Amino acid sequence: MFSKHPLVVFLLALAVLICPARAAEESIDSLLSKLPPPQKMVRPRVQQAMQDSAAKDPLVDRALAAGNRGDIQTALRLGRELAQKSPNSPFAHSFHAACAMDAEQWDEARVAAQKSLSLGENHGITHLMLGVSEMNLHHYAAALPALEKTNQLQPTWGVGWVLASLCEDHLGNRGQSLAFAKRATSIEPDWVYTWIQLARAEKAVGHTNETLNAIVRAAALSPNSADMLAAVGFSYINLNRIQQAISPLDRAARMQPDDYLIQGQLGYCLETVGQFGPAISHLREAVRLNPNYGPGWEQLGFAYQRQGKHFDAIKAYERSTQLEPNSRKTWRQLAQEYRAVGRAADAERAYARGSGGGGTIASAGKKKG
Repeated sequence: MFSKHPLVVFLLALAVLICPARAAEESIDSLLSKLPPPQKMVRPRVQQAMQDSAAKDPLVDRALAAGNRGDIQTALRLGRELAQKSPNSPFAHSFHAACAMDAEQWDEARVAAQKSLSLGENHGITHLMLGVSEMNLHHYAAALPALEKTNQLQPTWGVGWVLASLCEDHLGNRGQSLAFAKRATSIEPDWVYTWIQLARAEKAVGHTNETLNAIVRAAALSPNSADMLAAVGFSYINLNRIQQAISPLDRAARMQPDDYLIQGQLGYCLETVGQFGPAISHLREAVRLNPNYGPGWEQLGFAYQRQGKHFDAIKAYERSTQLEPNSRKTWRQLAQEYRAVGRAADAERAYARGSGGGGTIASAGKKKG
């Protein structure tokens, strides 16, 4: 019935790992929080999913034209009209489902897809639309049979396996999720999103190296994606392969200079390998872009400290302790800098905060002796 492979549009979902370095943790969590939930990542466009030479009704062309110019509501209205006009047409209800999906009317899309299937439609795209609609309604178990049918009818499509993997993950079936993701990469190894989902699935079962390998494959298929390069860099950080993280993060920072997460993590890596001048440049940019980025201020303070720029280090550490007052490590570092510039009383207070409220710098020195 439908002549084209559905173009499934993912809003980039990166499988990034929580890094052991504290400077990376908030950055990665913040990056993940910006991403849409997995069930909203797939929106087959009307004009991409529903091309059919047998659909002669002028309403179809008008709806496709409306969708092409971004008038989703008009396309949905016309899709509804088509279903009402031809209530016994499986195509009409599938087309209505596609229009409803494009408008993110998931329950309406689900009902329309079910109606099409009840009238004898049995194309993979209709089962796919039903599965996607169920996913967006958080009906992950209900989505799986539709996706299984998609995979049976369209064995060369990786999309059904990717979505089935996501559903299994939501249901807590991590092993099955991983198996489906691997199947997707075997079917469509040149499709970036199969590798993204494999990275997610590997991460979920704690396979750190395998996660990195999948992300690297995905990045190779999307070399102009700053987010993908950042994911590669973050994963290298997680494996404590800091030197290898610098190149992808540097490329990502050049492509997306206004991303404080990328700037901050690149600065952290440069600082770790002793390149304090470039590290300070990127860390300063990170905190300029996001003045409330606590780990960035801490790492900036450390870089200044290593360069002997005590007053700059104090300013950075003070800002970090304002944002993260429970970080004992930062308070202790601030105490060292206060002492370096002769602010003994401030140093004692900062050290007390850093030691949980007890002890002094002097007493700590006696213990070490």
